[in-house]
Amino acid sequence: YKLEWLKKRLDLDDGEISKIIRKFPTLLGLSIDDNLEPKLEWIGDRLSLTEEDLSDFVRKFPTILGLSIDDNLEPTLNFYIDALENEQDALALVASNPSLFAYSLENRLEPRLEEALHAGITVNAGSLRRMGQYTEDQWYGFLLKELLLMN
Repeated sequence: YKLEWLKKRLDLDDGEISKIIRKFPTLLGLSIDDNLEPKLEWIGDRLSLTEEDLSDFVRKFPTILGLSIDDNLEPTLNFYIDALENEQDALALVASNPSLFAYSLENRLEPRLEEALHAGITVNAGSLRRMGQYTEDQWYGFLLKELLLMN
């Protein structure tokens, strides 16, 4: 029942739903009424996604359905909004890079934002993407390169 609901809700074919389940098998244990539908509605509404965009978003990053709105999604989105000082830019950033919701605010995003600001790096969509997606070595290499360019 859940697979049929997901296929219909996100307009997925058998191959697409199979990929999603392989990437995030825990999805099968989530409640439609208590978890999946509210989360899909929040993501679609909050990020202003069309149904097609929502489907693409979940296909790119199915584990988002396992994250808590209150504990993960909303605080992380607010981090990007505050960092960019522009809600529309932040919505566009995360809508096109759903994995940006996966990074820890406390252990990765907030410390790296502080490091970037301390180094005088301009905070924009590109630098925020790097804060999330770069490994430690890549991040510190980026910071060093930026500092050398400034001097």
